[in-house]
Amino acid sequence: MEAQQCRRAVLRHYIESRFDGNVRQFSLVAGKADRQLNDMLAGRKPFGEKVARDIEKNVGLAPLFFDDIANANPDNAALPTLAAQQPAAYIINDEARALADIYIKLPNQIRGEFRAMLAKSYIELCLKHPEIDASDIGTLIDFGRK
Repeated sequence: MEAQQCRRAVLRHYIESRFDGNVRQFSLVAGKADRQLNDMLAGRKPFGEKVARDIEKNVGLAPLFFDDIANANPDNAALPTLAAQQPAAYIINDEARALADIYIKLPNQIRGEFRAMLAKSYIELCLKHPEIDASDIGTLIDFGRK
């Protein structure tokens, strides 16, 4: 099986099994436009190495996850996801969706600045409001540096 066919099969299964087939919801977590994902799934756009690695990183999947056809097996219950570590990451309300939409529409060269701004604002909120659980502050600082 060709690498792109494998990636499409694994991506299709992943979206079906983890997002009830909702490409739009997955796109918010993956950091890719839903149109791009739909075009990749339909074979209208390539699903190359760089895009595969970007999505794996954004979603929290193991490197080369999309290149392993075993991950397209419906009986494979061991699919790694962020959901196991952070179930709230998949609960996307209208406010989170609006923020993700803004982020996706930004040119790539500005996204880093946007991430840094969010990380800085979150840190300031944590310092101002000690009741906020800041246990993920290291992750957020790294997020702002990407």
